[in-house]
Amino acid sequence: MVARLQPNTSSGPRAVLSITTLPSTPYRASCDVESRCESCQQELGFILISGRDFTNSNEPFVIPEYLRGQLEEFEALREISNSNSYQRLSDSIPHQTCESLYEYFLQILGPYGPMEINNRLLVGEYEHFPEEARKIVEDEGSTLLYKVNHEVADRETNTLPFHPFEMQQGDILRMEKEHQVLKEQLKEAQEKYEQLQSRNSEEIGALKDLLKKSVEETEVSKNELDWLHQDLEIKVKKWQQEKKENQENLKALRNTAKKHTDANDRYLKTIDEKEKQYNEYLNTYLETSNKLANEKVKWEELIKKSEDDCQECVKRAAEAEISVLKNWKETEVCKLNGIAANAEANLKILKSLSRYGEFTPEISLLFVAKCN
Repeated sequence: MVARLQPNTSSGPRAVLSITTLPSTPYRASCDVESRCESCQQELGFILISGRDFTNSNEPFVIPEYLRGQLEEFEALREISNSNSYQRLSDSIPHQTCESLYEYFLQILGPYGPMEINNRLLVGEYEHFPEEARKIVEDEGSTLLYKVNHEVADRETNTLPFHPFEMQQGDILRMEKEHQVLKEQLKEAQEKYEQLQSRNSEEIGALKDLLKKSVEETEVSKNELDWLHQDLEIKVKKWQQEKKENQENLKALRNTAKKHTDANDRYLKTIDEKEKQYNEYLNTYLETSNKLANEKVKWEELIKKSEDDCQECVKRAAEAEISVLKNWKETEVCKLNGIAANAEANLKILKSLSRYGEFTPEISLLFVAKCN
């Protein structure tokens, strides 16, 4: 990166500082700005930036557009230069307060010629630059200028307005800067428009395809809708027929329900009557049951009394029968005792007879028969 001075010979020796990426070349001070040699004018008459020619037919040299804002900033820095002093790096250059960045670089590049931006002569003081000055140098550090064969330095600076194109200092620069900004905005807008148009074309194509597809789908949907309408009509007719049948069935069911309701009412009435009769019969049954219970109690008492009487009678009968049997027993015993007494008497008789030999079989039989 090289720091280089470019002169403007249009209305005086105004020098412009530019930071370029050109390789360092030996400093050439053979040409003076005031001499305006033909070779210098031919070489300094145009500057190419981004492939565009900024040659002016009325002027031999113009300021590049990208440097005009920088120059405007440099000139604005002159107003605050009283509060920012730049120290000199070499003992051969006296200490002084510079009015602008241009004067500072002119003091360094004049004696030493083009040099790298990281050279200690520049970097040592570059560190003391204001923040806005360092930003300007850094922003313009990668800008490429057309390489000229001669580098001309001039210590004088033209700060007067350039009439009739400038009413005050910096008008042309501001207009050019605005013009450049507008061109860039127009270019960006054109690029955005082309991108938008391309994107819109793609979107339109996609929308056309989508519309075509939608139309086809609509046709298919229409056919399907017609089929659905036909199917719906058939189903509606069927539903109407079913509805009619259901209404008839409902009417019949209502009649049946009415009949059942009437029958239910009759049954309820009959049930009420039967319930009344049941209550009457129940009351009668309860009364009769109470009467029968009372009679049962009476009969039970009578039966108990009769059983007692019967037991008494049975007991008395048994006692009477026992008494009779005892009497019969005594009678029979008496008879048996009489028979036994007769038998003993007869036995005695027999014994007495046998003792005397008068006992014969005929007498025995007669005796037995008598005993019997």
